[in-house]
Amino acid sequence: MLEPVTLHGYRFSVYNRVARLVLHQKDVAYDIVEVNPFNDLDPAYLDLHPFGRVPTLVHGAFSVFETRAITSYIEHAFVGLQLQPDNSKAFARMDKSSGSLTTTVTGQWLGKSSPKEFFDRWQASLQMKRKLPLASKPPEKFYMC
Repeated sequence: MLEPVTLHGYRFSVYNRVARLVLHQKDVAYDIVEVNPFNDLDPAYLDLHPFGRVPTLVHGAFSVFETRAITSYIEHAFVGLQLQPDNSKAFARMDKSSGSLTTTVTGQWLGKSSPKEFFDRWQASLQMKRKLPLASKPPEKFYMC
């Protein structure tokens, strides 16, 4: 029998949605426990995530929090569609891009533009803040997480 997978998260959380998307892409069956991080939290949840944030993934007796850690765990723990590159340089580029999107861009533009507009704004942000050259076109392949 497979160990149960439970995702604790808040329905309005972008980070929860990322974890759910990766679970769906890997075709992993899971249960959802709604956790509103803006309300008083159950002490049992604080045992899973000491900062009381979302999401948290529980797989059998193992638990992990932080979206990037969750997505990496899902990638390595379950068979199915490969969502992260095997090549270390490609993985580092993916990890750098997802980190910079999370910390600098996501909150400003998520859901407010098309993918092309999002890419153009991200490139402009990189150039403006770091004086980096713009890419001539979007990458041919985007990795999920």
